[in-house]
Amino acid sequence: MKLVGKCCIIFSLFLMSILSFTGIITHAATLGSQLTAPEEGWKRYNDTASELTYHGTGWEYIQNVSGRYEGDGHGQLSGDNSGKMKFKFEGTKLRIIGFVHPEKGFVFAKDIKISIDGNSEHFGMDNIISRLQEQTMVYEKVGLEKTIHTVEIETITPTEVRGMNIDAIDIDEDGRLIDFYTPINLKASAGNKQATLSWNPVEGAEKYTLYFGTESGKYTKSVSVTADAYGNYIVPDLTNDITYFFVVTATVNGVESDYSNEASATPKADPKPTPDPIGSRAILIITMVSGLEKEYDLSMEEVNDFIDWYDSKDGGNGPSRYAIDKGVNNKGPFSKRTDYVIFNNILTFEVNAYNN
Repeated sequence: MKLVGKCCIIFSLFLMSILSFTGIITHAATLGSQLTAPEEGWKRYNDTASELTYHGTGWEYIQNVSGRYEGDGHGQLSGDNSGKMKFKFEGTKLRIIGFVHPEKGFVFAKDIKISIDGNSEHFGMDNIISRLQEQTMVYEKVGLEKTIHTVEIETITPTEVRGMNIDAIDIDEDGRLIDFYTPINLKASAGNKQATLSWNPVEGAEKYTLYFGTESGKYTKSVSVTADAYGNYIVPDLTNDITYFFVVTATVNGVESDYSNEASATPKADPKPTPDPIGSRAILIITMVSGLEKEYDLSMEEVNDFIDWYDSKDGGNGPSRYAIDKGVNNKGPFSKRTDYVIFNNILTFEVNAYNN
């Protein structure tokens, strides 16, 4: 039995050595761990990275501190804890690196809220560990979708005088920080001789500038749009069957941001609807907003021309009125009679085609 027990122990030690050598066993950091450098698979940004923004008051920048990452940090130290930190990053995971101090009067915030894409969690910096420690992992989030995320951090419950502090940010090794004022999630959809664009609003944007062209990465035209145009902006007067490429920038405090992601769209002419049943002529019945009904006996070509005008005007293009030649409806001593239908006065219309 003793021999069997010794063999089991030896085999276990041998197996552990093999697993460790092959890298199957890993020891990932946990909350409270000191990380003086990012772990494998992670990349670190200092608190002074231009993409990390500090909003409001109460932030203090501390320099020449031994033990801090790159010797500096940002903190809420004087009782004003109202400021927020905001940034955007592309990746699937995030770590907050901070400074932990256990002594009374030096302890940092009890409750800190972090929101990632509007989803909030809470963490504290007051009782992670019981010793003073620089470059401490105070928060970790993994398993995010690989896309661009918006992060906002704020102190909810400070200690005697202190809120939170930020020493560094760790994200995916192949991730990146995004300029906070750069628009994201630009999308484009095609229409008839036009494209409709939308993107996420940028906090504090004074205006947006749209750049576009017919070659990816080369933008030959630009247009300035208002700050409220991000939800549904229509670019008119495009050429059908040509692909257009778009980017957008935001201007905040007079400074223009980097380009957003690129989006593309290929305008197409609207297919002519074919009324059912199909016939060479049809009765077009137009109901006006007043309740009045107008009835016309027209060829299918005339009906389709009317539908084309209506769809184009509904998309914001074309004249506000449409002329209908009464043709066979002409009664009286007239060489020609024409009805003018006003788009804004139309409630609905109906097409009744004759059988062939």
